[in-house]
Amino acid sequence: MPPGNRSSGGNRTTGGEMRHSSKAVAIALMLGMLAISGCSSSGSGSSSSNTVNVGVIVSLSGKSAPYGQSQKNGLTLAKDDINKANTIPGKKISLKFVDDQSDVHQSVSLIDQLINSDKVSTVIGPTSSTSDQTTGPIAQSTKVPVLYVSSSSTKGITSVGNYIWRCSLNDDQLVPQEVSAAQRKLGIRSAVLIYASDDASTTSAANAMKTAMASAGIHVLKTLTFASSDKDFSGQLTVAKGLHPDALFVSAVPEGGTGLLTQARSLGLSQPVIAGNGFNSPLIISGAGPAADGVFVGAAWSDQSSLPASTAFVQEYKARYGSKPDQFAAQAYAGAYIIANAAKIGGNSRSGILKGFKNTKDLPTVLGNFNFTQTRDADYSAVLLEVKGGSFTLAG
Repeated sequence: MPPGNRSSGGNRTTGGEMRHSSKAVAIALMLGMLAISGCSSSGSGSSSSNTVNVGVIVSLSGKSAPYGQSQKNGLTLAKDDINKANTIPGKKISLKFVDDQSDVHQSVSLIDQLINSDKVSTVIGPTSSTSDQTTGPIAQSTKVPVLYVSSSSTKGITSVGNYIWRCSLNDDQLVPQEVSAAQRKLGIRSAVLIYASDDASTTSAANAMKTAMASAGIHVLKTLTFASSDKDFSGQLTVAKGLHPDALFVSAVPEGGTGLLTQARSLGLSQPVIAGNGFNSPLIISGAGPAADGVFVGAAWSDQSSLPASTAFVQEYKARYGSKPDQFAAQAYAGAYIIANAAKIGGNSRSGILKGFKNTKDLPTVLGNFNFTQTRDADYSAVLLEVKGGSFTLAG
């Protein structure tokens, strides 16, 4: 998933990323403790008897804006569909969007505002895993249920506590399916791993790739890192080219990923690229152009899904926004329905939404029949996509 706040500079190490995340979580915990004195109890919230008030933290500006805008589109469409269909009998969903500007510190401030000033019943977001890791402790300490609709980082998300839920697949769920499918299709025996080490989500995906490749018997010839803001990847790619791998495994977001792809192809690296969740964006195709062909990425959803709910969603989204929805729009759309179902089950208070999450079972969504795992993660199957001819296609 896309990054939160980043610092500038050169290559990062995994240890540096973990220190950054730990510091951010410590800040969030401190702010969360301060928030407790002003918060309402878990049963409260400002929702009137006929409204479910939902706070939504998305990145509508900054580096994660492409993902955040997709989420806003999907949520707005879902809200309109839910309210029109009277999905929650006698109640409507209201969404309050706030922009964290792709900045983890803004995310912390905004969740405090939504919980203690706006007194929403539940929160969706933030967009990035890094920000999710910092806002989760605040929501947990104030007993406000949160649904993350794009978080892919395995660590520091739902493990925070029983008020933290997500409808996106984490890397330990998604990446092994992706690596296994890619190996079956491509016969990969060796690889070079290249990833942005300055972000929680890309680091999490890279770690999951290492584990999955080891299980699949793929020999990792070299692990190389870069910063998401880097522009020149010639050093890393020259090393990779000299090792003659069967494939490149890449964990990055479009900001750095498109440059890495174009430079790799220019240097003659024509191998397939097995990418992390950050490549699930049309920006990879528009930014890298023909260089994106041969990219494979695991995804939680495809616009080619044959599910009737998914087909209808794609058509409606295209009619309203003039483009196909991506995975982030679909997960957000599903997230709104998960909250609507929770309110239908338990009511529109904070404790009611939590009760509804706990009792969600086989809910029909654009992602398929949705369930939570015992650890409050999502439970559904991934798909493998391939960029071919300038489009994401289902990889056979």
